[in-house]
Amino acid sequence: MFGFLINVMKILSLKLNNKPLENKRNQPAFKGLGSITHSIQSNTLMNRAFLSVFGFSIPFAFNANSKAERNERYINSVWYTAVAFLSPILILPFINKQVLKKGGIVKKLKDKGVDILKVSKEYLNKDASKMMEGIKKKGKELGLQKEFDELLEKFPDKEKLRKKLIDCHKNIFKWDFLTTSVAVTANPWITNIYTRLATGRTGYAGEFEMTDKNYTKKQTVNHEKNRYKKMIVSFAIAIAPALIIPGFLAKAMKKNPANLKGLSKWINQNAQKFDYKDAKYMSLLTYATMWTTGDYPTYLLACRDKHELKYKAISNFILGAFYFAGDKILNSLTGRAFDRFKGTKIMNPKGYEKAGFFKKLFMPMKPLKEIMNITGKIGKKTGKYAIGMYWGNLALTAAIIGVGMPRFLNVILRKDVKSDLAKEKSNNIYNSMPPEAKNIFKYFIQRAQRKDYS
Repeated sequence: MFGFLINVMKILSLKLNNKPLENKRNQPAFKGLGSITHSIQSNTLMNRAFLSVFGFSIPFAFNANSKAERNERYINSVWYTAVAFLSPILILPFINKQVLKKGGIVKKLKDKGVDILKVSKEYLNKDASKMMEGIKKKGKELGLQKEFDELLEKFPDKEKLRKKLIDCHKNIFKWDFLTTSVAVTANPWITNIYTRLATGRTGYAGEFEMTDKNYTKKQTVNHEKNRYKKMIVSFAIAIAPALIIPGFLAKAMKKNPANLKGLSKWINQNAQKFDYKDAKYMSLLTYATMWTTGDYPTYLLACRDKHELKYKAISNFILGAFYFAGDKILNSLTGRAFDRFKGTKIMNPKGYEKAGFFKKLFMPMKPLKEIMNITGKIGKKTGKYAIGMYWGNLALTAAIIGVGMPRFLNVILRKDVKSDLAKEKSNNIYNSMPPEAKNIFKYFIQRAQRKDYS
């Protein structure tokens, strides 16, 4: 089974990276696994999809509190995976071509000039000369010097071309952000409707096997009353950042870095962190921006009672922290330890020579492709440790977010529901008392609270 999954990942990684399939039978097993690991490591779409499906979605569903909640998590995972990881492959190339055509960069959708989007944003954030350097470099790398030169000749005013390209990147980000966020926002509302139709019950599905129908119905009264208002707000939250953030990024890139400060200056200096790999696969920072401003708050708005809100607020926060930084921090800690005590060369310390402890937590490991090119015994040793470390930390991250987290939160949920039921039972007993008995009960409660036993 493991060998089959490795082969599937290998074929997928080569296809996603537009590389021809090659016969690797005569190569050492390490090189084949190293190549697969590099493809997954270097492609945010792939490594987050791998972690999302195998590390979170499947084990998270297995650790559901009821059959209804398990079905919700299956539907949620399939929908989210399709939207977040498949739609960019199918939809984004079309968006790219339409935006470039509308922006006057290319005339036809089949023009090879559309690959101009593969020029990193780091070449667009200063001036026209820097942009031309990036276009020349990428044109040579892709074998598209002729096409890119023709595009440059088309715009005598190179500064105008730079700003047009920035606007194209802005519009691509906007439409990708918009379509992804709206589709993801619909996800929890769809699962809520499915549960209502499939079970005939309202309320949080995680409580269905802990309590009766009356309890969950009572808990969700406020949600049902304001359901459509909350739905409208959730879509508004999904749409607003998609219309604001790309424009803010573009504005920061167009200005002279010397005239910027604060967040705008940071964005200008780190524009490449928002690059789409091969102009299709969003970067980790781009993905985190979408998730934080759109996905997370809208999922909370769809919660049906206070227990579901508490569960998802905590679980999604932990998920986001580990999903976007967990394995990277683990790689930094273990990679630096291997480099120090085993003599490997896994980490890339450039820029971190004088960094403190917390900054070093985000020190990146070298790309696997670079590590595999290290020669001699040290290269082979580094490669083995790097690959083992990468998969080991990915597995540990998966165990935390897919198994440890839901089991811990399930205990809290059962405790909260049990406490609610106890209070409800106590209230029912009190309400059934005659007035005289209620007065006596209140008298002793008040005395107990004053600690007056005389």
